[in-house]
Amino acid sequence: MAEWISAPGVLIGLLGSLVVAWHYHIDVEGQIIGLHFLALSVGYVLAATIGQKWVRWMPLRTLALLACALAVLSLTALGMLGPPVLAIYRIVGAGLIGMAAGGLSTALFYASEPYFAESPAAAANVAGSCSASAASWRQS
Repeated sequence: MAEWISAPGVLIGLLGSLVVAWHYHIDVEGQIIGLHFLALSVGYVLAATIGQKWVRWMPLRTLALLACALAVLSLTALGMLGPPVLAIYRIVGAGLIGMAAGGLSTALFYASEPYFAESPAAAANVAGSCSASAASWRQS
């Protein structure tokens, strides 16, 4: 599980790179860029809220797999929806990426609960760093 901790952060951080790749910094108003990040944030919050309800009756693995499948589909769609296409489709895609990240975060937080109970300090270090230290924690 330790190698999955940084996955939601990668999904969230990807939008910044996509905005640059789409040349938004050259010829698009800042409000349109802001709508992309707003959609990402709203999608994240919605998925985290819904995920907390679903985790009561759905296995964590299923929730994580659904979130990963949504991430693959939305990233594929965003790859095909470059700047000639209307921005609203990219905004919806950003919201779907947010939903994937929120669902995956919810599944990971619930899955890491036993690690926090066993060793709170080590688990907090891993959860806080979200980097290469996750692999070293898994080995100890």
